[in-house]
Amino acid sequence: EKIKINAVLIGGYAVYHINSVVNQDTETMMNAICTEQGLKIDMQLQKIEQSVTAIYNYANTEVDFSSMISDEEYRIEYINEVEKLSVDIAEHTDGVRAVYFRIDPNLTKPEEGFFYVQEQDESKFVKNKVTRILDYDRNDTEHVGWFYQPKDAGHPIWMSPYYNRNIDILIISYIIPFYYDEQFV
Repeated sequence: EKIKINAVLIGGYAVYHINSVVNQDTETMMNAICTEQGLKIDMQLQKIEQSVTAIYNYANTEVDFSSMISDEEYRIEYINEVEKLSVDIAEHTDGVRAVYFRIDPNLTKPEEGFFYVQEQDESKFVKNKVTRILDYDRNDTEHVGWFYQPKDAGHPIWMSPYYNRNIDILIISYIIPFYYDEQFV
């Protein structure tokens, strides 16, 4: 009977010890997986920031702002050049689902710019109709938050996740606002 009690105690201790070791190993493994996935997400977000910054730098250095506002032909040509570069960059940046460039509708025609959305199968970007910004209240984050939040911030921002009603997806956006002589463009 003493042998049975010892066997039960030793068996119980072994089960407890094995369970403890397995739990520690599982916790260590889960932490490592979370850290790895977090680093992958950080890298993807950094690449998106770099891509948006590249578009911004090109658009900001290749423009005569006064001509863009006053000369429709110049503005159309300028927007077309920014559009070509933007779509090319978007197609080569993992995680990008949409790319757009808009002129403040108070400065020019209300629908100046472009808006591309990646197809469901992620094969290519398709041109969509631009959002009519002035048709929505400035607090309507689901339709025009991507326009007003960076404008109000005055610097590049990451928007918190939001449901974008224009394309019916949950999304986060990285946006860089343009200014010329302190005028939002």
